[in-house]
Amino acid sequence: MRNNTFTGSVLASVIGLFAAAWQGASAQPATAASDDADVRNCLNAVDAQAYDLAIALCGRALKREGLPPQARVTALIGRGMGFSANGDTGSAHTAFTEALRIDPGSWTAYVQRGYVRSRIGRRELALLDYSKAIELKPDEPVARTLRGVMLIRAGEHTLGIADLDVAIRQAPDTIDALLWRGIAREHQREFDQAFADIERAHALAPENIDVLDARIVLLARRGEFAKAMTYAMAGQKVDPDRAMMVANEGRLAWLMGDHRRAFARMKRATEMTGNTEHAGYFALWLAMSAAHGGDPHQASRTMAEAARRVPNRAVHLKHMIALWRERLDRNPAPTMTAASVIAEARNADGTMPGLRGCSTLFKVGVFQIRFGQRAAGLASLEEAARGEHRAWCSMGARAELARQRGVAYKAVVPR
Repeated sequence: MRNNTFTGSVLASVIGLFAAAWQGASAQPATAASDDADVRNCLNAVDAQAYDLAIALCGRALKREGLPPQARVTALIGRGMGFSANGDTGSAHTAFTEALRIDPGSWTAYVQRGYVRSRIGRRELALLDYSKAIELKPDEPVARTLRGVMLIRAGEHTLGIADLDVAIRQAPDTIDALLWRGIAREHQREFDQAFADIERAHALAPENIDVLDARIVLLARRGEFAKAMTYAMAGQKVDPDRAMMVANEGRLAWLMGDHRRAFARMKRATEMTGNTEHAGYFALWLAMSAAHGGDPHQASRTMAEAARRVPNRAVHLKHMIALWRERLDRNPAPTMTAASVIAEARNADGTMPGLRGCSTLFKVGVFQIRFGQRAAGLASLEEAARGEHRAWCSMGARAELARQRGVAYKAVVPR
């Protein structure tokens, strides 16, 4: 989720979005559509998440001459939803656009095309589709929830909350709306309201992995690391393949001072993420764990592999590796300084420097202290600790400052 600047990251990730949107769609087909066996079976296949079958059945219906216009629209939507669920966004976009050519008033097609457009980065067009769907069905919460989430992910928290407020009034148990309103309220430092939303979402869906992730972050912000750890472990039981939950365990272990456990879990999370932004991000946490008591040679090798796989983090990672290797080789005249790492990493993180700067300062601060530059390291950590829009970054910096100064950790949010 928002643990990286991959927050926007995080992002994706509206819980149950596909199912929620289809519930709106399945209420729409006209009698002509439900009278066609292939179209009817296609809709049932979508409901059953048998997407290849849905694509085939709706495709067969569309090949028949004389298929009534409304049945054709429904078949195009069903086929498009199958493509969308299978990751074929191009074919899905084509299907929904054709459905709208036949029926410009299809609320479902606007919702679904908007969702596809959001996935391929065409956010302005997605917002137009969601807005048109809201115009067509103002009392339907799905499009408003999607628009609200998109606005929040784009940093427009106030506008996004306004949409989600309406969606929640229309459907009080909409988990997506509660989750993302809670996330937005956290960003706006409305912590009591954020807790209320996330707790309500958790009560509705106690095993929802994204709700668990948000709950972990909020508990950690309160300094309730042990309680947050129980949910990180629960999340791994719900979804053993979720690297973010493994990373949550690692980061919480780091905050609690268990650096060997942090090293082991961040190493595992890094291995699970493949060629993604997460791999680079987790590798830096891995390096910090190594700085406190793991295996620095292993960390260096892991970061080198992550740098090879993740180009947009490569400069940052390569400079961290250079610092490690100079330290490990006891180079008496280091050619790389922590200051140069900060400068180069900020250049590498240029797409969102305000967000990633916090992450950079946190990691470099840890390295500066470990390499004997205590005053500079404390200054870097203090600046990172102020970046409270980045939850893990600011918490990590606060924990390290407390350790270095021999004082108790001060939670971001009082209990």
